[in-house]
Amino acid sequence: MDAADEGRHRPPSPPPLGWSEWWSFDASAPDGSLGVFVRLALHPARRRCSYWAGLVGRRRPYLLVRDDDLDLPPPSAGLEVRGSLWASCTCEQPGSHWTLGLESWGVTFDDRDLLDAWGHERGGRQGLALDLSFEDDPAAGSGACQLDQGWWRAGRLWGEIQVGSGGRIEELAAEGWPAVRRHCWGPSGPAERGAEGPSGPAERGAEGPSGRAERGLQSPSRGAAWSWGWSPSDVAVVHEHGGPLPQNRLGLPTADGDMEAIRWAPVLATEPVGWQVGRALTRSPSGDVGWLESWTPPGPT
Repeated sequence: MDAADEGRHRPPSPPPLGWSEWWSFDASAPDGSLGVFVRLALHPARRRCSYWAGLVGRRRPYLLVRDDDLDLPPPSAGLEVRGSLWASCTCEQPGSHWTLGLESWGVTFDDRDLLDAWGHERGGRQGLALDLSFEDDPAAGSGACQLDQGWWRAGRLWGEIQVGSGGRIEELAAEGWPAVRRHCWGPSGPAERGAEGPSGPAERGAEGPSGRAERGLQSPSRGAAWSWGWSPSDVAVVHEHGGPLPQNRLGLPTADGDMEAIRWAPVLATEPVGWQVGRALTRSPSGDVGWLESWTPPGPT
């Protein structure tokens, strides 16, 4: 893997409206006490980009940073974005090492107003700063994205997370948290690819490098059109599913009945417009902690 693989890819000319390229990083403390995610997506047809970051944890509100209307950075800027926030995703060593930076205000949501993250995003105001380092761990697993061009790689996350502002800043340390990163490009993943149903790529090839597909995915009458999840083990297990994940009474993603949802982290996507992104930090019966993510289009499916 070289710098050209890790960096930005040239879209078709002219770029289709639904074409995007995105990088995401998901990590959690092994005990499930904290979880963090970062996602940067480029939309060249609109000359815009999206940036999301979230922090969840026990006995703390969900903290979300989201801006889907940032200027598309010029190629010379790499993956550094400015506007309502400053953020950077930098490949320091292809196939080995990334650094993540963020300085921004975010919105906090308590359990009682969690679904406001899918609405007007009314909540408290809190600062969030990230100074993180992602190190690939080849022994932990890697594989190809099933629903787009690209790949995922497991690794470890190190660094500092700062919450607050002024003289009231809480410092949190990520000390080798199990993590996974994805880099994908093509038609907007969930929007364009997610309608394939159970005969699609999830059933044909969603197994991780351990040769085991993630178990327990069901198909309720209404659910996500596209979903993804991961959990660390001796070898990471990753699934991409072209059909619905089961949902709880709030419409947030769950896995089978054996999975415990530690914290939910919903996001409203405006590219594609109005899609509800349900994210959950979960624990498996074996004690593994990882993330689930599902994309549900506007209205009934």
